[in-house]
Amino acid sequence: MGNVIKGIGSGLANLTGFGSLYNPVGDAEKKVASATLDLNEMVAQASLLGLQAEQKEIQALGKVVESNKQELESAMSENEEVIWEKMTETNYFLLLVALLVVIIVVYLVLQKN
Repeated sequence: MGNVIKGIGSGLANLTGFGSLYNPVGDAEKKVASATLDLNEMVAQASLLGLQAEQKEIQALGKVVESNKQELESAMSENEEVIWEKMTETNYFLLLVALLVVIIVVYLVLQKN
């Protein structure tokens, strides 16, 4: 019954322009603001912990890459050699095809004459 009377009193105060003198939800607003602040702090801490764990993983990966640097570089150079060999073979094949096309075109031109 006390809450009903407080609610009616707050409504009448708002109607008459004195609503700012009494705030019936003042405690609730403070509790919600405090809970929101606590939640935001908890989310920020969890995010920070996640980022720190990710940074540790990145550092560990960097150490693995650094320790295997020689092997990685040798594998890359071998791959480059294979790629260049295949490109050379492809260029020779294309040169041969172009030469055959030229020979056929010259043959056809000479046949018409």
